[in-house]
Amino acid sequence: MSSTGRNTTGQSNLATAGLGQSRFDAAFRRGRTMTIDEGVAVAVGIKLPSRAAPAARPPSHTLLTRRQLEIAWLVADDLSNKQIATRLFLSERTVETHVTNILNKLGLNSRVQLGRWVAEATQE
Repeated sequence: MSSTGRNTTGQSNLATAGLGQSRFDAAFRRGRTMTIDEGVAVAVGIKLPSRAAPAARPPSHTLLTRRQLEIAWLVADDLSNKQIATRLFLSERTVETHVTNILNKLGLNSRVQLGRWVAEATQE
């Protein structure tokens, strides 16, 4: 794997050769932001409507409180709610509530997406 998280062998080399590096990079970025439903639709050949450019808005990490950012980091480190609760001296239910609120604020659906969001936010 490369530092960008891409598999640099075989299939991606074929895709890059066929599409060209810039089109491959654009498709790769689009794929990383797809929901599961969108990914399935692409896999079975359903044409998706093109996405409009997102409206300018403040960086999403400013939407989270300091505690929420701390919990987001721990989720990205693949800790369970119970492990996060133990580390931060909180109840497991409080951590669950924080994670739910974080996902809702950021418009995400899963802990995996939150992990990607943290990784992208640290690159900004």
